[in-house]
Parts: sequence; C-alpha cells; structure tokens
Amino acid sequence: MDPSIYLQRYAHPVEFLNREVVSGNLGMIITIPCYNEPGLVRTLRSIHSCLRPDCDVEVIVLINQPENVDPAVQQQNEISFQEAHQWVRWNQSPSLKYYILWIKNLPAKWSGVGLARKLAMDEAVRRFRKSGNPQGIIIGFDADSTCRENYLVTVKNEFENFRLNGASIHFEHPMEGDPRLHAGIIQYELHLRYYIMAQKYAGFPYAFHTIGSSMAVRNDVYEKQGGMNKRKAGEDFYFLHKVIPLGEYKEISGTTVFPSSRESDRVPFGTGKAMLEWMKNQDQILTTYHPVIFQSLKQLFDMVEDLYANNKVTGNLRHLPESLWNFLERDNFENKVEEFRAQSSMASNFRDKFFRWFNGLKLLQYVHYAQAELYPPIPLTEAVQWLESRFPLGLKDRSDLLQVLLDIREFNRNNPGFYHKPSFR
Repeated sequence: MDPSIYLQRYAHPVEFLNREVVSGNLGMIITIPCYNEPGLVRTLRSIHSCLRPDCDVEVIVLINQPENVDPAVQQQNEISFQEAHQWVRWNQSPSLKYYILWIKNLPAKWSGVGLARKLAMDEAVRRFRKSGNPQGIIIGFDADSTCRENYLVTVKNEFENFRLNGASIHFEHPMEGDPRLHAGIIQYELHLRYYIMAQKYAGFPYAFHTIGSSMAVRNDVYEKQGGMNKRKAGEDFYFLHKVIPLGEYKEISGTTVFPSSRESDRVPFGTGKAMLEWMKNQDQILTTYHPVIFQSLKQLFDMVEDLYANNKVTGNLRHLPESLWNFLERDNFENKVEEFRAQSSMASNFRDKFFRWFNGLKLLQYVHYAQAELYPPIPLTEAVQWLESRFPLGLKDRSDLLQVLLDIREFNRNNPGFYHKPSFR
C-alpha cells in the first residue's frame, strides 16, 4: 500500500490531537489502550523512569469504552482519566510528552482492544507525518504493564542498528500480587515459550511472540500493511504476522516488558483469561501441544528447498505423518507447490512464497487440527523435558517450575536467534 493514502482511506477518520504541536525531533510514540484499568499511573511512572533516547518521545493513552458501557467500567475509566491527567500535569516535559484521551460510545460491534490499539496507532501516524519523520517507531504497550529503565534507548538503538521493520520485545510476567496466581502464571508463560521454541525447532522462520504489550513497528511499515485491525482479541497476532514476513524483524532481548499476570475477562483468551481459569482449579498441571506436532512440521520445513529443486519430491510428501498430509491435502498442497515453483526464479523466492502461504495462522490451524485428530495435549512438565532434549537449556532443577521458567527466560535472553532462521534478507 502507498503510505500516502493510508490516512485518507484506512485510518480512523477523527484526529484527536490536531491542536497539539509536534516536535521535529519526534522519534518514538508509545501507544497504550486502556479499559477499566486501575493501574494506569503506575504504567506511566515506569515509562517516565526510563533513560531517555536521543529523540523526543510521546505517549498516547487511549481510554476507551463502548456504547451502553457498564456503569462500573465508566466510573473506573473516569478515575483513570482524572488520575492520569493529574499525574501528567507534574511530569510533562518537552522530550517526553503524555496525551490522555478518553473516547466514549464506540460501536459495540467493534469496541475492544483491537479498535483501541488502532485509534492510538493511527494517531501516532498523524503525529509522525506532521513531524516529518515517517519512519518513526510506534510501540505497543498496555495500561497494566511496566518496563526496564533501558526500554526506550534499547528499542531505539535496535531499530537503528538493524534497520528493523518491526520487533517483538522480550517479556516476563511479574510474580507479584495474589500468590495463588503464581503457579498459574509460571505455567502459562512456560506454555507461551514452549510454543515459540517448538516452532523454532521445526524451522519455522516466523517464530516470534506476538504480544500487544511488547511489540514495535516502524511507522511507514504500519501504514503499508494497512494498519492495526479491529479484532476484539488476537489483534496483535494478526497484525504482526503481516509485518514479520517482510523481513528485518527480530526479538529485542536487551530489555524487558513486564505484562500483568492478573485475572481479567476483558478478552476471550490470553493471559487474563488463562488466569481466570487457573483460579478455578489451582492444583492442576497445565497442558500444552504435543511435541510430535512440531516434529512433523520439521519434516515438512526441512523439505522446502528440495521442493523447489526437485519436481519428484512432491511424491514424497505422502510419507509425511498422517495428520500433516491430510491437512495439506485439504489445501490442494501439491498444486500450490507447482504454482510457487513456476513463480520463482530461485530457491529463496520459492521459500519466501511457501512461508507467506504457510504462515503463522496456517501453522496454528495445523496445530489445532493435529491436536484434535491425533495428538492430544500433554502435561507441560513433559513438554519441558522434550524442549530440554532439543535445546541446551541448562535447567538447574526440573522439579521446580519457577526455576525452569527462570532458566528458559535466561536462555531466550542470551540466545534469541538459537534454532532460528532469521527473517532477514
């Protein structure tokens, strides 16, 4: 998409900060959707304590609520709005400015985190266009998250040094608040890390965490990819899987975002929902996807270059595990391979087309299909043992899931590219 037409055709039509002067040195904008959130000022304090980069930074908080909102939610939104405005009065500065927006009566059909992110990120586009910096960095954050002090400078330096289109930022759920939640959040984060590391083992080039509170994208890339969607959940997954295949995408492991580990019913899945379910049965060991699913994917992904070079290889696809072959056959896979081969002048072109087709969404669809058909979930403790057989995790105590999580976090921080075919070109 031509970036010049994004604001005309695809952005939210209302500009909220049209009277606010834009700095010519604006380089980063943090966008924060906020709904029924009592901890907003804590989040703002965390950003304010960050070391400052060599550019000006703006923070756009978008408190949002639907038409016919629950009165209790409206009351909390009003409290958040007033508290944030009071805090901003004493903490505004030329190099780090805060804007607190409260958008009411959003259409119930679309009102949710996707629309809220879109409103804030579209506003960031307008700010960067006015600043004369169409390649500024738009950062996704949440109103219940915090970050390390080096957050801003690290993100800025990584985008500049690697000329990034986008990035996932290392995250760690904090072990705070209700102690009954700790065992649940430990297992849930282990599940998230297992899923991405299993993709890396399989050779999937787009194996990145897609979490709205720990992501960043260059402004012109955001525009070219059509901006944020309006999904009520999973908006981050769908958006980032349009950005990741472009290349020049990586995990920024030199800083950390701390997303909330509390219960929440604001979205139908994700951390908050998982913790709600956990609190109903706190003695459970969570389950996760069977490793055989990723072993079968590895068989397929290891064949990709050969699929381009050898016309006869497609016949060998029938030797793939039954669940994967049946899944591929539903999509007329052999004809797809022939189509990609005819459109490619070299193996790298073919590989690019293949993984743009077998993307993060299709991989997730296969995982769910294989789980339903042949490979039921296994206890997370067994999945961790399998991970250890594929990655040099250096686990200190397998019986202590918190220690396992700490070890895996450290491994990911220190080895963000391990078993990962980078999405660089």
